[in-house]
Amino acid sequence: MKITDVRTRRFVLKHEDHPFHPTWRPFPEREQDVTVVEIHTDEGITGIGAGGVLTRLNTVAGLFVGKDPLAIEEHWHLLRSIAHFMGRPWPIEVALWDIAAKKAGVPLSKLLGGKNDRLLAYCSTGEIHPLEQRVHDVLAMRAQGFKAVKLRFHNPDWRVDIRTLDAVRKAVGDTMTIMVDGNWGWYLPGDRRIGAWDRKTARAVVRELEQYDVFWIEEPLYAYDYAGLAEVRANTTVRIAGGELNAGLHEFQVYFDSNSLD
Repeated sequence: MKITDVRTRRFVLKHEDHPFHPTWRPFPEREQDVTVVEIHTDEGITGIGAGGVLTRLNTVAGLFVGKDPLAIEEHWHLLRSIAHFMGRPWPIEVALWDIAAKKAGVPLSKLLGGKNDRLLAYCSTGEIHPLEQRVHDVLAMRAQGFKAVKLRFHNPDWRVDIRTLDAVRKAVGDTMTIMVDGNWGWYLPGDRRIGAWDRKTARAVVRELEQYDVFWIEEPLYAYDYAGLAEVRANTTVRIAGGELNAGLHEFQVYFDSNSLD
């Protein structure tokens, strides 16, 4: 089997109701760009992947044409070079794995050794909202069938976030699993990082989280503060999560060696 073509389709999704102002951006978003990648083969199997906008794909697509799509390790090394110089091309890898699963005739989860047929889905909140609205939103999520929710902590004073967490936990009781995202792992240009947590603050926050049975705290510190994350992790019963924008397995190996994440 050989790759015959690599195509992309770009979708721009407008935020019609109101601009979306996520905690990780210093300015509101009025639209969302999504790129869908299609990798076509000479056997009629097409792999699909999706993600953020891929830049300059037309300059690298030819590097995959004529190659075996199942040689994923070989493609991974190429993708790593592309990521270093041209942005994040990982939807291409997803499309390659999709081809492998379709060739094998099994869901990709099974091809990768998945044990379960079902996973618990959680609803993630992206913006900072007033306490009353956040409680209302979470109750609405529960009514839609969600059994878990992730709350954003990003107020200049983290104690405000704790009060919101307290109100949400009292509203839902033990009917929902709650996670928290500090969003301090990375930042975009223009973000002044008002209220950013240092190690002492992060330890104080997670101590408060323990009494609310929080399942995990995500990115309580800068993503590459391996020692700081390990220090926070060693002093709490709350799981420490992170790594969403890390570049490769070598960085995760440092996390594991440093005992930085759960």
